Amino acid sequence: MFEMCNYKSGPYSVAKHWATKSVLHYRDPARGVWYTSSLEPASQFVQVPCRDTSPAVDAILLSAGTTPFSAIRSLRSVMRGPSEVRIRDWVLIAPVHGEPHSVGLVQEMYECKRPNMADTVIRLWVSDVKDIHLDEQGTVFALHGLPMAASVLMFECYHVDVVVRSEVGSREVFT
Repeated sequence: MFEMCNYKSGPYSVAKHWATKSVLHYRDPARGVWYTSSLEPASQFVQVPCRDTSPAVDAILLSAGTTPFSAIRSLRSVMRGPSEVRIRDWVLIAPVHGEPHSVGLVQEMYECKRPNMADTVIRLWVSDVKDIHLDEQGTVFALHGLPMAASVLMFECYHVDVVVRSEVGSREVFT
């Protein structure tokens, strides 16, 4: 990069290059996607509103907000980057905005379509959600007790890692 300039304005040239690159990513969001999700569907898309909905589907449809979903289908697994999340996996949930980390059990997964949009979103129905703690050795654990209620997790807004749960004494350890 410095060989392309007069060696005096190197930092300026680097900053200008990265600024141009970021503008290109903002203009074409597909270029800025770091991971693409691979899906293993368990059913076909069903138009919303659908009959015989579970509490998870009802909660997902309510979480859609001002832009409702037009179709929904259940999934067996979702793979984003190197990690794969399956139904009945324990997951470590790391929010993007500095909220406390938690852990939960994935009960159901759904892919949802919005009307007049090409892309889809993924929603996870997570139960047994618990706040996590770290001890002196860096072990991630949760205390036995009442878990929080089940909740809808927006897959694209959280960093999700699969963990293994084991019970050690009066706490649950996640590795």
